[in-house]
Amino acid sequence: MSIPNTYDVGTLVQTMAQFVTAAGAPQDPPNVYFDYLPPGGSTVHWTYGGTGSIVRSSTGVYTASVDTTGIPGIWAYRWYSTEMPNSGGLAAADYVFYVTASRAN
Repeated sequence: MSIPNTYDVGTLVQTMAQFVTAAGAPQDPPNVYFDYLPPGGSTVHWTYGGTGSIVRSSTGVYTASVDTTGIPGIWAYRWYSTEMPNSGGLAAADYVFYVTASRAN
């Protein structure tokens, strides 16, 4: 198991997803979703073009920023789409990162 990226509490963590066809060409799925789970909290669900702050950077590339103010620990997040028209299926990826508590508090 690899060590997840580590950030200081209060960091605005930038996340990114890249959706591609089976041949590796960038593709915009019809629906893009981003879920994240802060330590000890409930899952937050964002939808591109709807809830949350998902930004389309270019074809198939999406970003979202997660505010870690006041919440140290292991965070989990997931980018996914329920359909990829030219790839014949779903697209999803799960990640984690760690947020360290401030020593000044």
